[in-house]
Amino acid sequence: IDRDIPARINHTTMLVNSPMNNPEYRTEHQIETGTALGPGKMPILVSTKTYTRDDLEVMLNVRQLYILLDNFGVLRLCSRFMRQQTGMQEMDFYQKLLDIAGRPQKQVQWPVLNTLVNWGQHLMTPVYSWALVLDELRLFLVQECGVPDDGALDSILMAQHALLPAHGRAYPYSVELSHDVVAWHTQMLAAKAAGHWRDWQMVVPPLSEFPAGRLDVNDKDGWVTDMLGCELELSSAGVNWDMDSGIGRARVDQISIPPGSRRKSYRWARLDYSSLFVAYGVSSSSRRT
Repeated sequence: IDRDIPARINHTTMLVNSPMNNPEYRTEHQIETGTALGPGKMPILVSTKTYTRDDLEVMLNVRQLYILLDNFGVLRLCSRFMRQQTGMQEMDFYQKLLDIAGRPQKQVQWPVLNTLVNWGQHLMTPVYSWALVLDELRLFLVQECGVPDDGALDSILMAQHALLPAHGRAYPYSVELSHDVVAWHTQMLAAKAAGHWRDWQMVVPPLSEFPAGRLDVNDKDGWVTDMLGCELELSSAGVNWDMDSGIGRARVDQISIPPGSRRKSYRWARLDYSSLFVAYGVSSSSRRT
């Protein structure tokens, strides 16, 4: 999040030749695995002296939610806006969604957000519709997070909606915004590249101070739309839902081989590398395709 690049979050596994597998060490730290260690097996740690199986379940839920909301980009833009508006860190925002809207007793009050945070990572498609998600998110941000219901909020939600794939959408797609989200996002990445990883919100002007702007989005070859319904874990291979825009990250496009084939192939696709190179501070003269 600090560098605005995808995070790969691996499970902790037990290796046969690791110090962790020493019987005395395992006993001391009360290490338990889901399966017994053996040839061809990579047992995942399910509990230790510092966390229980129930704790692990909570951690895995947060992990999956992060991959959906940040790596795949469902609420990534909104989370950055929240950080500047309220000072709430991105993970705290995702956790708040889970803790408040995600509770079983909140299904009536927050039906769409409840479905998103509990089932979105399994469905990997729009929950009912992205419009319903963002309409309910507006209420959540205003009522639960104290975000002003103003033009800046309008702009960030409109931009977030434009960035999300859905079957039936026509591209290229453009949306006029009362505040220039692309320019604001570009300044955020530039501030991070200059070393303001955790205080960029103090350096970049608020979105409300930016003039009107426009966001152009394209999924020219249908790569991103084809990834609706994909496996969440493809994020580890660089797959996301970032379309070609002034805000999009680089991604890996997957080509599915027709039924009957035994393999899938992957190819690198240059989408919008500008944000990636700004985050790393690479000059345009040193870019490679």
